Amino acid sequence: MPPSATVATSSDTTPTSSQSYTVAPANTLSNISVNNTSPSNGAGARTQYVIGFATTATGGLSSTAQSTVDVTFPAGTTFANYGGGGVFDGTTRIGSCPTPNTTMRQTTCSIFGAIGASTTARLEFNGITNPATPGSTYALTVATS
Repeated sequence: MPPSATVATSSDTTPTSSQSYTVAPANTLSNISVNNTSPSNGAGARTQYVIGFATTATGGLSSTAQSTVDVTFPAGTTFANYGGGGVFDGTTRIGSCPTPNTTMRQTTCSIFGAIGASTTARLEFNGITNPATPGSTYALTVATS
């Protein structure tokens, strides 16, 4: 049976059901990219991480929905000189990213604007320190609410 909501008021006390509505399945983010070359992608260098991603066809994000973006950095990444981070839709900043947890290497970015479904967005993190081991292949994870 498709979901529906039931509504009653203090003067109309008999609950009445809404029309049915659908819930789409969750999807997977795509086109995730990481650029840590400016000013340096050297081992142990303090730099800026710019992470691009595309929301899914059902993956719009907004402040009214209290949407979030979770980022987990690879082992060896440190945040002692973290200078702040944000969520961007094009050139517009629409979210904020607090200092990542040093143990879990994770941060949850909040949204104070909106990103539409099927939209390219980016995250910017300033003052991240690259892992100290060169030559390894590193990856981070991005997930939205």
